[in-house]
Amino acid sequence: MRKWILASSTLVMFFSTAAFAQIEPQTKPDIKPGDDTFNQGSFSFNLYGETFGDLTNKNVQSASQTMGVGYYYANACSLNLELTSCFIHESGPLTYGYGANLILRQHLIRRENWSLFADVGPGFLEAGQRVPPAGTSFNLTFRTGMGITHRMTEHMSLIGGGRYYHLSNAEMAGRERNPSLNGIEAYFGLLWNFH
Repeated sequence: MRKWILASSTLVMFFSTAAFAQIEPQTKPDIKPGDDTFNQGSFSFNLYGETFGDLTNKNVQSASQTMGVGYYYANACSLNLELTSCFIHESGPLTYGYGANLILRQHLIRRENWSLFADVGPGFLEAGQRVPPAGTSFNLTFRTGMGITHRMTEHMSLIGGGRYYHLSNAEMAGRERNPSLNGIEAYFGLLWNFH
């Protein structure tokens, strides 16, 4: 778990450093088309669906719905609070889950109709039963990955991407009851930006 904390801290420092370098508003007359989409002081709302592919051979499958709001604290950099609900299937019966995520997102490349971004963040998940079966129903999550947006209208874009996803209880119930999950999460949905 210490490795994950160190890795996430490093990523947060990277994003924050890059973001604070962009805090000065762009005043150049040669702003490229697309640079006006994710500006400091604007807000966003996102709604997307996700699916999870387990890489730890625990036979866990998950489908979820996530909605969130974001604030661009610097040009192309946002802090997002997301709420999620999901269905989880293991070897036993189907169960539900709900949770929240705090996501730091930076649009690395912005063009007139699309952008490429990276995001990272922690969260939590409370399930209706133990996930995985030898673990606990309450778990902490961590995700990081890359994605793209494609502008459809002035305020609405498609959003999608892939992330590495980690779930564990951080040994809150002891080392023997901390079987983690690691996998790839794919997501697709809509993003609205408001200037």
